Amino acid sequence: MNRKPLVSIIIPTHNMAKFLQLSAGSVLKQTYKNFELIIVDDASEDNTEEIIKQFNDKRIKYIKRDQKGGVSSARNCGIDNSRGDYIAFLDADNEWMENKLEKQMFKFENVSDDVGLVYTHYLGIFLTSGEVICEFKGCYSGDVEADLAVGCFLGVCAVIIRRKCIEKVGYFDPDVDYNEDWDLWLRIAKYYKFDFIPEFLAKYYVHGNQLSCNLSPMVVAWENFLDKHKDMYEKMPSIYSMHLDYLGRISCFDDQFKKGRGYFLKSIKYKPVQKSGYLNLGLSFISSNLHKNYIDKTLFKKKNGIRLYK
Repeated sequence: MNRKPLVSIIIPTHNMAKFLQLSAGSVLKQTYKNFELIIVDDASEDNTEEIIKQFNDKRIKYIKRDQKGGVSSARNCGIDNSRGDYIAFLDADNEWMENKLEKQMFKFENVSDDVGLVYTHYLGIFLTSGEVICEFKGCYSGDVEADLAVGCFLGVCAVIIRRKCIEKVGYFDPDVDYNEDWDLWLRIAKYYKFDFIPEFLAKYYVHGNQLSCNLSPMVVAWENFLDKHKDMYEKMPSIYSMHLDYLGRISCFDDQFKKGRGYFLKSIKYKPVQKSGYLNLGLSFISSNLHKNYIDKTLFKKKNGIRLYK
């Protein structure tokens, strides 16, 4: 009997011990059994190590780092210490359905070798109440680079990747502080096809304010992301214009109106026939408070006091 391929599952964690029974526990319950679970402790100061020892499972490889390097660095550390031909990721506060690995690996067995990534649908859920607040249902397959350029339709918790993809395009980029997963998917999509399973097989838990009161780091990270993929986006001026307009709105919402207006002008440059850039540019001059209220209503939705992106 042929042995099923080994899947390396990487969980980065920093002071998330209280969630590990949920995330790591859901991995250990998988119906697909040939996996290794690599938990990278990114300099936690809680009882993470104690919780992991309680699992007492030989499939777990625990790596303790003395200095915090961030989520991308932690995931990359996990990749470096993995052995599987397939790699999956799960954040410490997320969860898998017990048949997720089995269904994705069955899909890989029945697609061509040029399919490098298989993803699933996943749910956004309030941790405290269990209420489903969002359904993430990406439905793109094959050559998805153009679709991914518009927006990231798959989450870290939902994917399995062939190791050869990572070897071809590289790891997570530690210099991309926001959208680091989207950045990697875009690089993979240049060379490999994607496929998906139209089932909700993962849960993304919301347990805090999804929008920091200080958006400045996010603005900088978005700038870096767009700059890194500028060559691609300049070939897609309408899509590039849309992202520049978004960056302008986020900048203005963070009271960086001069920077925001600059992005509205760039958005108009790449797509002169539009209304969003002109509207946002005009409102930013007329009334900053009116403009911020407009952005708040059009860019976000609120659930139980938590601001989420629409």
